[in-house]
Amino acid sequence: LFRSEWIARKPQDLWRRHSDAVNAKLLARWMPDGICDRTLKTDLFDEAVTDGLYPVLAERSRVVLGLDVAPAVLKAAHGRYRALDVVGADVRSLPFESGSIDCVVSLSTLDHFDARADICIALAELHRVLQPGGVLILTLDNLAKPVVALRNSLPYALTDGAGLVPYP
Repeated sequence: LFRSEWIARKPQDLWRRHSDAVNAKLLARWMPDGICDRTLKTDLFDEAVTDGLYPVLAERSRVVLGLDVAPAVLKAAHGRYRALDVVGADVRSLPFESGSIDCVVSLSTLDHFDARADICIALAELHRVLQPGGVLILTLDNLAKPVVALRNSLPYALTDGAGLVPYP
């Protein structure tokens, strides 16, 4: 589980900067041309601990909505970006009207579910809130990628101690 003090006590330089840079390049290629009316980002951990992707999304969207289940993450992300509309909710039960979002950015959010059924529920919710013709940008961690496989194979005490991830 996310521990609120982790935001303040862990350095986020290497892993987060790398992740932000890779994901910013993906967004540059995959986001719709022009300006989106409403973009939803389904996880605000990056914005809580580093610059995250909010600056990229804000350039391409009139309104950026950010979703997270952890109150400490919401508070930290909103503290960093006052214009970010933060919402405490689970991606499996989105508090938005059907068809109200024209771009959803869900990067490594669904990886946190253990059951396929939870992933299916989340995907159905993302589909529900997307406008017809809307864009869903979704990534899942590639377990075959050496850096991800290494991170996942290390004991939690080591990854937490190194400031890589705040969860087992």
